[in-house]
Amino acid sequence: MGRKRFKDSVSIASYLSHHFKTVTGKNLLSYLTEVRMVKAAQLLATSELKINIIGDIVGYHKTQYFISLFKKQYGLTPQQYRRQHNLHQ
Repeated sequence: MGRKRFKDSVSIASYLSHHFKTVTGKNLLSYLTEVRMVKAAQLLATSELKINIIGDIVGYHKTQYFISLFKKQYGLTPQQYRRQHNLHQ
């Protein structure tokens, strides 16, 4: 990729990121993390999949990182969340 094309790509990405934040009030990474955590919470409540598998499904391949982000979002570890919300009990 040439320098000009790279610079143009960065400019477009920057514009889209700014526009996304203007429209949603969130940056793209925060939004994607929130979407992934909602899906993880749904899977924890409705399935008996292992936590590392759920992390993989929602895009986090390092289980400890997934657990850390989940706890930051919900104030509970995935295991604690599952105990409180599991529909299979």
